[in-house]
Amino acid sequence: MRRGLRRRGPGLERLQAQLDDGPGRAVLRGETFARVQDTIAEERWADFVAEARSVGIGSMLSCRIASSEGAVAALNLYAGVPDVFDDGTTQTIAILAAHAGIAVSNAEMAASVRHSAATRRLIGTAAGILAERHGTTSKQGLEMLIAAAQSRGVKVRDVADFVATGRDPHRFAPGHGRGAGRRRH
Repeated sequence: MRRGLRRRGPGLERLQAQLDDGPGRAVLRGETFARVQDTIAEERWADFVAEARSVGIGSMLSCRIASSEGAVAALNLYAGVPDVFDDGTTQTIAILAAHAGIAVSNAEMAASVRHSAATRRLIGTAAGILAERHGTTSKQGLEMLIAAAQSRGVKVRDVADFVATGRDPHRFAPGHGRGAGRRRH
């Protein structure tokens, strides 16, 4: 590997984003992989390839990384000489990218499970608070949360957050909980 080639990658990633062009952008748009055998002969992505060539890149390979939740990224490899990425290398990198996609999917699923568990705990806590406050059962506390959320057109989680932080759900106004301003899931 040429000295300093490792440091050029991040700059080329930014350039592809700025130009909205290049092999990495092609895989983000749906290609499984995009290969540049020789930056001197490459006709696609003219501005990006010219810049890559000017910093000593001879060939490159981009592979799509996709998760089951729809997240998409590009695995971009750069070489200082032409014709580095043959069919075998491309297949190997595509397999690695597929494994990376599985890892991303697993991380997304774990995050979703953690979020769901936290939401369930929050709602259970708020239902218990209302039950204690009003001398009812936990089920009736939950029904109060649901009724407050429905009457205000908000999520039960938002009302539960309001209650769990010590406020009366009857005074709940959308946008006043800890979740105010956060993206709704």
